Amino acid sequence: MRAFLRRRPRHQAGFVLERAGRRLRPALDLCDLAGSAEKQPKGIEGGSIKPVLLNGGRGVVRRPRVGLHFYRRLDSVLIRDGHKLRRTHRTKEIELYDLAEVLSETTNLAAAKPRLAKRMQAGLEDWTKEIDATTPSPLDRRAKRRP
Repeated sequence: MRAFLRRRPRHQAGFVLERAGRRLRPALDLCDLAGSAEKQPKGIEGGSIKPVLLNGGRGVVRRPRVGLHFYRRLDSVLIRDGHKLRRTHRTKEIELYDLAEVLSETTNLAAAKPRLAKRMQAGLEDWTKEIDATTPSPLDRRAKRRP
């Protein structure tokens, strides 16, 4: 797996990235396709697409948890069973969309489907705690990193 990862000048030899970025998933898939014996690191979202690619587009991508989870600076998102729940960190606003019905996310269903919104919010909060995510604070005065 490490053969596909770019080494940055500030990292010492043998450095292992604990929290992966978006670009790691394709590298893991390439390693899996190449027959790497190394297992996927814990905490990485998604699963290998190898069973689908080697079976004519049919198969199942096995993920460590149900749904797709995203944690970003401004919000957290859970997509599961055709629904998308978005929680804005600063305002704590909850939005719920039925992606199977309206892909454009124009109708917020959080008030119309409170039980579904609550269940998905609980799943999102459990995942956020599991990855030990911290939400941005307006009082956070840390210097911003430069690329």
